[in-house]
Amino acid sequence: MNRPLVVNLTGNPNIPTLKLVNVRPMPRADAAAVLFQALVGTRGLVVLDVRPDETSNGLNGKVYQWFKVRFPSGIEGWVRDDLASLEGDGRPYGYPDLTVEVYAFSTIRLLLPTLNSAIPIPQPAPVPVTPPPPAPTPASIPVPVTPPAPIPVSVPVPPIPAPVPVPPSPPITPVPTTREVIGTVIAQGGLNMRQAPVSGAVITRLTFKSTVTILETAPQGAPSNYTWARVQTPSGSGWVRSDNLSIAGDGSALNLSEGDEYPAPMRTYWWIRGFNLRNNPNEEDHLGWDFASNVGEPMLAGPLGGRVMRTFVCTRCTPDKPSTLSQGLSLGDTRVFLDPAWGFGYGNAVIVRYLNEQLPPSTRDRLAGRGLSGAHLYVIYAHLAAINVTVGSDVQPSGVIGACGNTGNSSGAHLHLEMRASFKADDTDWTRMRPNLLDPGVLFLR
Repeated sequence: MNRPLVVNLTGNPNIPTLKLVNVRPMPRADAAAVLFQALVGTRGLVVLDVRPDETSNGLNGKVYQWFKVRFPSGIEGWVRDDLASLEGDGRPYGYPDLTVEVYAFSTIRLLLPTLNSAIPIPQPAPVPVTPPPPAPTPASIPVPVTPPAPIPVSVPVPPIPAPVPVPPSPPITPVPTTREVIGTVIAQGGLNMRQAPVSGAVITRLTFKSTVTILETAPQGAPSNYTWARVQTPSGSGWVRSDNLSIAGDGSALNLSEGDEYPAPMRTYWWIRGFNLRNNPNEEDHLGWDFASNVGEPMLAGPLGGRVMRTFVCTRCTPDKPSTLSQGLSLGDTRVFLDPAWGFGYGNAVIVRYLNEQLPPSTRDRLAGRGLSGAHLYVIYAHLAAINVTVGSDVQPSGVIGACGNTGNSSGAHLHLEMRASFKADDTDWTRMRPNLLDPGVLFLR
């Protein structure tokens, strides 16, 4: 028997002094409409209904959800999701089956069209079907009426001018064109543009989300695997490190992305750091890419869908203390990476398999160049605040996998994206795939 979805009143983790939660008669925060105030710490309130905020009020682009619950006194009222946590089977209300307690506001709700309480999903308009006309009755059989003959009207026709000879056009000489490769700055704090790679004098600082045209590239050289790009801006040209740019267009001639790769897994994000494996002795190994975002930002699957092969659930993560740092452990504590209760450091995480035939041509070429022709890719989405999929399920194209969070070995809300290859289409042994660890740039755009 499924466990009911229950609400626990946790208060807002960002306001530790909050001790009381307003319970309201409707799913909206009207200033004067409060039934009573319930104590933070009240637990096990069975959910009767879930509705989005009636005024579309929310935070960071996410509309608040409200839970209708019944208190031990028999009073029923509505509680907002930024003041509560959830556990139990949330599928009847569009949430996943939550085997551990999660902060409700950070949990993505799938809006199912069968739920009266969910926001309706637009459906295609039905194709109108014209019913056949009713059979005529004697009273409705039309009597043919002969229309009156049209009255002729004489309209003068202007004379047709004689054709004017058109001299032959000179042959058109094709103008050679080049497709520009555009970069967008994804470093939140901006990016230095230098006179020369690495240590050249700083010309200016490019702002977050500003765009540049990429003119050429050059490798930084050992022991680093960084690439530098000479870019054109309205204020002149200079050099920037290309891993701080999101590339649009075919940059294959510049040893950059080819433009057919999967998009970044979140719509709103900023770049933290990339892949580094024994390339630079001055930097620690980092097995994937890190994208920062707000807690709750939806995590999206690839554009052709995929299959969920494994999930890691962080049973040590709590709504108020989701990470190792928040529980007094140092970042990178080796004990965490051996502890399944911490999701082996990944916190809440999902592994999605993308079959070889689902991969873009440039990715298949890169795999072939590494001796992995025909291999499938397994991608882990780590440090999630919530998981919205189950093992064995197929994820729809660009479907929601979960929500960005700060669980496990983490110092802030972000996604750790890591990728490995296997020739087995049903592989679930993440550790065994470690020799085929790959830079996520084989498949993804930043």
